[in-house]
Amino acid sequence: MGYRAVGTERYKFIDYLELDGMDELYDLEVDPSELDNLVSSGRESKLRPAPGAELARLRRETRD
Repeated sequence: MGYRAVGTERYKFIDYLELDGMDELYDLEVDPSELDNLVSSGRESKLRPAPGAELARLRRETRD
C-alpha cells in the first residue's frame, strides 16, 4: 500500500494512494499518540494552511 505524507512540528498528514477516504491528519501538539484522526472527524477544514495543500505543493515541486 502506497502513501505520501507531509509533516510539520505540529501536524502530520498521510495521503493513502490506494485507499480512498482513508487519509489521516493528526495535531501532534494535542494528540501526540495520533489517536484522533482529524480527517475522519471533519475538523481538518478549520486548519490553515491545509496539510493536503502543502502535500500537493511538495508533489508539484518534486514532480512526483
